[in-house]
Amino acid sequence: PKLELPEVNLPEKFTQKIITMPEAAQLQFYMGHVGIRRTNPDYYKLLVMDYILGTGPGFTDRLSSRLRDREGLAYTVNANITSSAVREPGTFTCYIGTDKENFARVKKLFLEELNRIRDTKPEAGELEDAKTYLLGSGLMRFGSNGGIADQLLAIERYGLGFDYLEKSQKGIAAVTAEDIQAMAKKYLHPDRMVLTAVGAVDETGKPLKAAPQKQEK
Repeated sequence: PKLELPEVNLPEKFTQKIITMPEAAQLQFYMGHVGIRRTNPDYYKLLVMDYILGTGPGFTDRLSSRLRDREGLAYTVNANITSSAVREPGTFTCYIGTDKENFARVKKLFLEELNRIRDTKPEAGELEDAKTYLLGSGLMRFGSNGGIADQLLAIERYGLGFDYLEKSQKGIAAVTAEDIQAMAKKYLHPDRMVLTAVGAVDETGKPLKAAPQKQEK
């Protein structure tokens, strides 16, 4: 029988939970909130938004360009709302693995970029780059028997229809800069995120002081 699952709602306000792990070599930082179902009519617009904000190939997305390339805070940094979308809502999740000294800095930069994509339209070049990549990679998913089987499974599971390939290509190609800003305002809520971090930091995110080493006699 079909399970009757409760609705998952956004938190009422920004909340933060830090777990102190003195032996951790790196700070693991996650921030986000409930996302969307795969059948959401805005899925293709959100897919393009993801690739501009935090999932672009070759570290070309905004978060990778800023936190990784310019700020040098981590090798892996991303943000995404579409990859976890299934029959039930997934999550919008920001992630970075960084040094323990960087908690306040990465929190500030993530929130700045989330507000920036809500407040301003993307440039024409970054929009076209994201769309071009997605249109090409979408075709490549049908390039092998295994890929075709995987796509047929998704089509059946989510009721996408056998014209899915044509619809997805048209949907991605039609996305505008105005759509990206509208999607960010509708689905990203920086003031209602849940932040969870684990590492050698205290309950406020400040790095723990290293224990003094014992001198040999």
